[in-house]
Amino acid sequence: MKVGDAREYGRMEIFVEREGGLFGADGEQQTVWMSHGHEVAHLPHGFHVAARSGHGAVAAIEWRERRLYDLQYHPEEQIKVITNMVGPEDHVICAFSGGIASTIATTLVHRTIGNRLHSVFLENGLLRYNEKEGIMSTVQNNLHFPVTCVDATDQFLSKLKGVVDPESKRKVIGREIINAFDDFAQRLDQELGKRPVFLVQGTLHPDVRQMGRALNVPEAFLKNHPFLGPGLAIRALGDVTEGNALHILCQVDEIFIQSIKDARLYDSICSNEILPLSVNETQEADGGKREKSAFG
Repeated sequence: MKVGDAREYGRMEIFVEREGGLFGADGEQQTVWMSHGHEVAHLPHGFHVAARSGHGAVAAIEWRERRLYDLQYHPEEQIKVITNMVGPEDHVICAFSGGIASTIATTLVHRTIGNRLHSVFLENGLLRYNEKEGIMSTVQNNLHFPVTCVDATDQFLSKLKGVVDPESKRKVIGREIINAFDDFAQRLDQELGKRPVFLVQGTLHPDVRQMGRALNVPEAFLKNHPFLGPGLAIRALGDVTEGNALHILCQVDEIFIQSIKDARLYDSICSNEILPLSVNETQEADGGKREKSAFG
């Protein structure tokens, strides 16, 4: 990815360059919703450009043989794209975190294919205070699609034992997330007699809350601050399995969040973190890039 020559925002036309799983005939034109300032600089191995914007930026890519696709635009107006990609009897897994982006992605796909979508909330032992209980309760009371909670705490913490470096922690967690979803896919294969063909995952965009309101996603989800995949692991110093490091950080994090809410600041800021004071130990994400911080 690289910073684009011009920011693409709002309704724009894209032009199909490759007939395949995503689109119809070459030369077809579609109106989509853009919201980004970056563009693809080099295609990953195996992928081909499927569509471009009017400015010539890559709007969609695909690896047809492996049925892998990526879109550079918001798909809420592209229900037909999902319908074209997912066969009438295909099943799909969704990585549901309870965050804004994954909730919107789950809502959108579930409205398109119904109960052939199997949403999974993964408890990895690295979540915020009572996060699993809060999310599953809100799902039950407010959303209209099923979510399976998979408790993989022991799996994740056993693999993180002895790991100190933040980037190494991130790689371990990423690998175990893949393993956990692969295990779930295998269980579905045994139950359904067919293996799910796609994995749905949301991604953050500046106007994602407005999109969520258009889809009638409950405010409880839209107001949540993002809490990226590695969770408390990269916010904790050293080995997260030693002593009660995770428990202490989890409690401090909850006190901090509650203080923001008590001060009526939570809804006016986009994210928050509590970080231990130590040089070059933890990492924080900023606009898609990771930076080591003198304050965590």
